[in-house]
Amino acid sequence: MSAMPLIRLEVEGMKHTICVALQQHLLQMDEQIKASVDAICQPDHIAKIIEETASREIKTAIESEVRNFYNYGKGREAIKEAVNKALDDR
Repeated sequence: MSAMPLIRLEVEGMKHTICVALQQHLLQMDEQIKASVDAICQPDHIAKIIEETASREIKTAIESEVRNFYNYGKGREAIKEAVNKALDDR
């Protein structure tokens, strides 16, 4: 019966050691995350990301409108007329 308290003390000691190690690891992770966020959130870097994203989205919107023009709008009619004329001339 005296062996049981000894085992319990060893498990409790391991639990404490693991908790301390986890807390230290979490503190290191917090510091690393904060450093990464601080590095990325510099005004120049944010401005660059905004410019790149805006350019990409504007390009996508323009491409979509051009596709719509040729698939559903007056561009489709112009292509249809050109194809019909080419076929009629054969």
